[in-house]
Amino acid sequence: MESISWFWPWMESNFGKNAATVLFTNFFAALFAALLIRLCSKLAPDLNSRFQNYLIFCLGALLGWGLGMFLAPYGAQDQTAFAQMGQLASVFISGYALSKFDRFIEASMFDEKKPRVDSWIKVGLFVATALLALLTVVTNRLYFRPDGISEQFNFSLGGEVVTHKYSIANLSDAVYVDLLRSEDVAPRR
Repeated sequence: MESISWFWPWMESNFGKNAATVLFTNFFAALFAALLIRLCSKLAPDLNSRFQNYLIFCLGALLGWGLGMFLAPYGAQDQTAFAQMGQLASVFISGYALSKFDRFIEASMFDEKKPRVDSWIKVGLFVATALLALLTVVTNRLYFRPDGISEQFNFSLGGEVVTHKYSIANLSDAVYVDLLRSEDVAPRR
């Protein structure tokens, strides 16, 4: 047992306090990505459909990656930039895209009120890939901190911007931001 006592300290120094979470997430992400790639080829009747499935896989991965970065910003600078992009996206989605979504679903997912199986398979591939990328990116951005980085977190409280310093030191700190008691909460103007 002593021969592997070096292993866990090495893991923590290279992957942070949540080394097991990071490694298991990335292992299962690779496993599920391989499964989804295999499904892309097996669920397609011909070469054209197979390439459509690969394209949908790529688009889902890109959307999940972007959403993962949006949901887990590294610091105050990322948080500000992502908040502005989020406001622009929400205006577009709630205004134009949502009004057209109903007709798009009717036209592309159903034939004479019967569901088109191939279309629903493509939606399933897209959603599964987006969720896989989202979970992988969020987990890595929250838990993969080998040097115990302390960050600054700004949020709006009743019109005032409040700044807290926090560190992601373990699993509970990543889920519930650990506000350090040594710093007083001071509104920034």
